[in-house]
Amino acid sequence: MKVPIYLVKYYSIVFALLLFSFAYSINSELTRPYIILSKQDATWNLNDKMITKFNLGFKRLESSFLWISTILESDIDHYKKKDSNSWMFRRFYSISKLEPKFYENYAFGGVYLSIIKDDIIGASIIFNLGLERFPYDYSILRDASYHFFYEAKDYDRAFQITQSVKKMFPNKYALIGMISKLEAENGNLESAFANLTKFQNNYKRGTLIGDKIFQNRYSLKAEIDLNCLNILKQSNCSLLDLNGIPYISNAHTFTAQSMWVPYRRKSFINKK
Repeated sequence: MKVPIYLVKYYSIVFALLLFSFAYSINSELTRPYIILSKQDATWNLNDKMITKFNLGFKRLESSFLWISTILESDIDHYKKKDSNSWMFRRFYSISKLEPKFYENYAFGGVYLSIIKDDIIGASIIFNLGLERFPYDYSILRDASYHFFYEAKDYDRAFQITQSVKKMFPNKYALIGMISKLEAENGNLESAFANLTKFQNNYKRGTLIGDKIFQNRYSLKAEIDLNCLNILKQSNCSLLDLNGIPYISNAHTFTAQSMWVPYRRKSFINKK
């Protein structure tokens, strides 16, 4: 009679233990769903107007905190939307409002958004902000040129920036091909030819780069001379190509003896 009394007295504890054992056995056999939350969905961002008005004079502190947290939490997921709402762009943009002269925000942020995050619109905004604050900085000018030419395909903006590079850094040759092509596409054939002629001094013919430069120079000179001879019909046109070989005259039309193609982007040629 003692055992049943004992069970009646502690039946709730026994029942709870049984339920716990049952729940544990079920839980061990269940497969939990694996949930992945992207950084884009998990990251917080601040309202730009709010942080500029209510910073209590600690703009530099806030911008430093945002910068450090952004670098530590940075990811490599591409952002394909065109709404300027990628979390890293929002961070870089907020920093530009708090600390407009924070150089690394533009030098690093623009390149990261363009190449790593593939956020072309966001990178364009950051680069333009950087050029407003640092219009004479070669690194930002160079990286912005590559971005607008190759990534954003905004050739008008790329032409504007590369002209600034040419004017302020005439002895920098990293962008010489881009500068020359954009000038040729904008009708400045003589200027493009002069650029490559100056560049040719660093790479003589007989080398891989030197021969390529000469080929491009040949195309530019042939186009300049043949336009002069066939379209403008001026009297002071050059009758010799870059190799010193006379152009062929056939029924009042001049042609070059060597094959050449206009020195342009392929997409620019295909448009025409």
